[in-house]
Amino acid sequence: MPNVVTLTGFKEFEAKLKKMPDILKSEVSGEVKSAAEEWAKLAKDTLSLPYPNGAYDTGFLAGGIKTKHGTDKDMFSEVTSLMAYSAYMEWGTKDRVKVPPDLAAYAAQFKGVGGGKGLTKELIYAWAARKGIAKEFWWPIFISIVKKGVKPHPFFFIQKPKIEKILFAGVKKIVETEH
Repeated sequence: MPNVVTLTGFKEFEAKLKKMPDILKSEVSGEVKSAAEEWAKLAKDTLSLPYPNGAYDTGFLAGGIKTKHGTDKDMFSEVTSLMAYSAYMEWGTKDRVKVPPDLAAYAAQFKGVGGGKGLTKELIYAWAARKGIAKEFWWPIFISIVKKGVKPHPFFFIQKPKIEKILFAGVKKIVETEH
């Protein structure tokens, strides 16, 4: 999911911040970077929750969550989930798709794009092996996913409200301290 999602309300505030002194921009940029790193950590942690059998899935999806930061004056950070099947895991596939209304426009770009190429048999098998599923069940699981799709496993966008709260609180503290 490499496209941009803007935190609600931050763009309007960002315009005001750009008119403030560089030292303030630097402090706010630090808050933005910290929030981005926390978003990535929470998303990875969500993917690393234990299965009922006690195993942890620390597969490719968690490994593909990356952050990128601008300069101190940019007040810019980006968190992405780089795996081709990220959107499918986030919102599900086929008849099992569940997209929150506020993300419908963003999610629409992924509809029909994968054509089954994102979540391959090899990836399903690797996941089943990590989960400790006996080999004789790997093919039936793969066929079930191909026919019925996968249920949503939200890991990325569920972090947004938490991060907005953390970021806005941090920026508010900086601004209030400066005035």
